Amino acid sequence: MGGLAAIVDVYNPLAKKQELDAVAEFPTKPIQDDSVTMSNDNGAGTEVRVISFEKLPLRSWKDSPQVTALSSYLKGPASHGIQLVVEKNSFSLKFKPGLRPDRDPERWQSAEKAYGLLLDALDDLIELKALGLLTPARP
Repeated sequence: MGGLAAIVDVYNPLAKKQELDAVAEFPTKPIQDDSVTMSNDNGAGTEVRVISFEKLPLRSWKDSPQVTALSSYLKGPASHGIQLVVEKNSFSLKFKPGLRPDRDPERWQSAEKAYGLLLDALDDLIELKALGLLTPARP
């Protein structure tokens, strides 16, 4: 047997060995609290470092991608009359006119999308409210 199949059989195992050697030669540090050891197919352990980034404090609602996404959605035509209501210690969505899934499935889907965006933005909304950085929307 010759040709291309023979070449692949010879060099493919060699490439795999070089790949495993490269992973094994990767310098690792002693395992710290933020590191995890994972094993590959041949059982060799490899350290993976998990990097966590500290969240920067919010100075404006525009500093939060989640709040910005919610705001953009509620201002767009797809919102179908959905508004964010901010009261003393709560956030809710207001639907004008009222909402029923059996009468307007498209508006219902918009409401579900808005609700998901609200949940995503909730932590940042609470922080912004506590810092006094949320202003009421103009009617």
